[in-house]
This record gives sequence, C-alpha cells and structure tokens, in this order.
Amino acid sequence: MMVPDLDVPNTLNFPTSAAWGASLETPGDVAEAKHEADKLGLPFLCLGSGSNVVLMPHLKRFVGRISNRAIQVLDTDTDWVDVNVGAGLLWQDLVEISLSEGWFGLENLALIPGTVGAAPVQNIGAYGAELGTFVVAVTIVDDGGQIHRLNAEACGFGYRDSVFKQQPNWTITDVTLRLFRHPRVNLRYEALRSHFSGQTPSPHAVAAFVTALRQDKLPDPATHPNVGSFFKNPVISPDDADRLRQLGLDLFPQGDQVKASAAQLIDRSGCKQYRVGSIACWPRQPLVFVNYGGGTATDLIEFADQVQRRVADQYAIQLEREPSVVS
Repeated sequence: MMVPDLDVPNTLNFPTSAAWGASLETPGDVAEAKHEADKLGLPFLCLGSGSNVVLMPHLKRFVGRISNRAIQVLDTDTDWVDVNVGAGLLWQDLVEISLSEGWFGLENLALIPGTVGAAPVQNIGAYGAELGTFVVAVTIVDDGGQIHRLNAEACGFGYRDSVFKQQPNWTITDVTLRLFRHPRVNLRYEALRSHFSGQTPSPHAVAAFVTALRQDKLPDPATHPNVGSFFKNPVISPDDADRLRQLGLDLFPQGDQVKASAAQLIDRSGCKQYRVGSIACWPRQPLVFVNYGGGTATDLIEFADQVQRRVADQYAIQLEREPSVVS
C-alpha cells in the first residue's frame, strides 16, 4: 500500500521523509511501484536500512522498501550450495543463518550493516573477503519496470564498486550466492592471520573474531549513528606510493595496484579534531563519521568536504566518498 509523507529510517538517524513510499515483496511489486512513481512524477528510490546513504530532510521521491526476507536453496553439490536470498533480509542475519546451516564463506563479512539488497551495490568487503566472490546472480527491476537476472560478470564487481552504482534506477530484489559446504577459512587479512597463527580455525571462530574486531573499532549505529566508512581507501600511483612511503604512511599492495589507508590520511591530517555541529570522527576509527546528536545532512557534507580538502592539501590525495547523497 502506498503511503504519503513516509518517514525514512537511516543509520545516521537524520529525520527524513519521502513524498510517497511503499513496502514491496516481489519484483512485480517493484515494477508496479515504479509505474505509480511515474504517474506521480517522482523519481523512484529503493532503500534497505539506509546504511550507506546520506539522506536530506525531504526526499522528493517515491521510496520503496523490499520486505522479502526469504531464503531458498536453489541447487547443491557435495562442495557448494546455491542460495537465493530476498533483498530485505539484514546482512548480519544472513551471515548467522549461513553459519548455522553449514554454508560457509561469509564469515569474514560478519557484522556489516545493511540489507542483502544493498550489499551488491558497493560490493561489500572486509577482512580479506568481498561479496562479489560469492555472487551467482542478482535479480533487478530496471528503470522501465522490466525484470532481469544478471550473472556475476554482468554485475561488474570491483573494489567498492559495481554496475549498480552506475545504474541507480535499478532495484535489486534478490541475490543468489554460491557458498561452501565445507570450511574454506580465509585468513588473508593480517589481523586474522596473526591471531590464528598456527591454527586452523572454524568459520564460527573467524566470524566471532571479526565481530570482536568490528565492535572494538567501529561504533554501533544504534547508539552512535553513522554510515560506516565514509571514504574509500584510495588507489594510488607508483609515484604517490613512493612519496607516501617516505612520509611513513602505511601502504597495501593489491595485485598490481597499491592502496593507501584513508583512515591514516585523515588521522595524520589532524581531522580527528574537527567538528561541524554534531558531526565528528569516531575516536577509534577516523574513517567513520558519527552524528553525536541533532546533526544534519548539511553538517555531514560540510564536515566531509573539510576532511577531503585537508587530506588533498597535505598529501595531494583525493578521497572518494562511499555513501551516496540523496535528496
């Protein structure tokens, strides 16, 4: 059912309303909602938990929220299982369910906020793992209301990137993942490798350790509203890598590329002392910006702009935002 002047929840706890909205279960529901939005002359936007967006106070949009949280086994083998998951399921719920069912691979991605439908958009990744590794297919409804099933290659996954970022009018309704039926523990991330040195941990142990790491370093959006990492770790040129290495900054080789630590650039630039209204860095992770109470989207954008300028002035590196700004 369509609702006018709909309150839109988000993990920054900014008061936000949309001109119209609706809860949507199936791809057909999404197509119908897009048709209604066209009749109203409003852009259509589908949001999950509002975990990777900065929402302005009044959205001149028709906002849909996927209510499908179903999990269905599509195919299985001795080594793997294909699982189709409704876009409305919380990502952490999927991680916990997969571990309880003996479906492995997602343990490094424990405690990432947001829904399953939001996960492919920025190709969520953490602690040496990325979602794109497990994706078989994604069902979308395009801006014309047509339903498509995209395979992993068509999703264009990259570092914090996908085709869905380039096609914001597409709506993800479900995601199919191929998970392992036997543990294949991923210890590529240094903190995991060091902690489990000489051991072969269970996927449950890896998930528990990743959860502890995130809880120690990152604020809980329920008590300290935030959207997680606000900037990507920048991929830098060989010349920039040499320059930053001489300045004592940490660098991270990834294939034939090198990344710098956005958190370290922000910290070394003195941005942890900044504050705009109620917006400031989280003390234990300056890459996360927190709304300490009563903050606004305008405050957050101004704060982020100040951080970008400071890093660019001091290190000649341009930071790129992760979350989208929606008005």
